[in-house]
Amino acid sequence: MERGLRQTITLAELLVLARALNVPPLRLALPIGEALQTEVLPGVTVGTWQAAQWFTGHEAFPAAAAVDGDDAWSDGSDFEEWRQGAAPVTLWRRHAGLVARWRQATRDAAELWEAIDNDRKEVERIRGMLAGLPERPPPGEAFGSERRLCFEHLPGHRRVAAAAGVLGRGLPHLPPSVTQARPTRPHPTKPY
Repeated sequence: MERGLRQTITLAELLVLARALNVPPLRLALPIGEALQTEVLPGVTVGTWQAAQWFTGHEAFPAAAAVDGDDAWSDGSDFEEWRQGAAPVTLWRRHAGLVARWRQATRDAAELWEAIDNDRKEVERIRGMLAGLPERPPPGEAFGSERRLCFEHLPGHRRVAAAAGVLGRGLPHLPPSVTQARPTRPHPTKPY
């Protein structure tokens, strides 16, 4: 074969070569991607892709001179006979497709349940965080400790800023919400 003394190879040799070259056997049997037409039988030239479809049992024998992309298939006279002959290939292909879909659906379901479990854990984590928080106070008491701290420090800060001349001719007026405010709760160590 390597010396060009043989014009043909056996199917077993074709399979061994395909495995050694790490290509599908179909690539060695037909010039897919290399020629638009190929001679599949002595004197019978058809589209290469149509020949590949016939070779793999996807379609009936193509009409002579069909070119890739054409829908020129057999005249139909022997289609029923071809369909019966291709039944084992068709059934195996369908079976393999269903098994592949089942496996994918199983993987998808497992991923979905994992995501749901993770979401449940996150919800429980957030519930735990919320359970540790005090009840929401009435609007006037919200952030009471922060407001109290600002209320206590604001007069002293204004005196320091005025004495340093940082604010120019005078300090900005405090909004009424600050001037009229009193801490909502007394500071534990300081009276109002």
